[in-house]
Amino acid sequence: MRRTHPVNMFVCECITQSLFRLMKRKPYNKITVTDLVQEAGVSRNSFYRNYQSTEEIIRQFLEEKLLSGGTNLLLIQTVILTLFLKCSITF
Repeated sequence: MRRTHPVNMFVCECITQSLFRLMKRKPYNKITVTDLVQEAGVSRNSFYRNYQSTEEIIRQFLEEKLLSGGTNLLLIQTVILTLFLKCSITF
């Protein structure tokens, strides 16, 4: 889903960046929605208004990076490797 309202875009960016910060400190499969909203400083309602799961955050992030003209393939590769190797997530 495209997020176009400026406030909504800001909330999504806060949540996405919070997920990546948390992934540096703990395994992906141990990160909860509570962890995310506390780190991001947003409400659970804001999270669920924009995402159904933490996996959706990553899917949306990768989709936006791949669709943007200034794709940073090294960043995308790093995210994917982190998910596979450090976070025990499967696609």
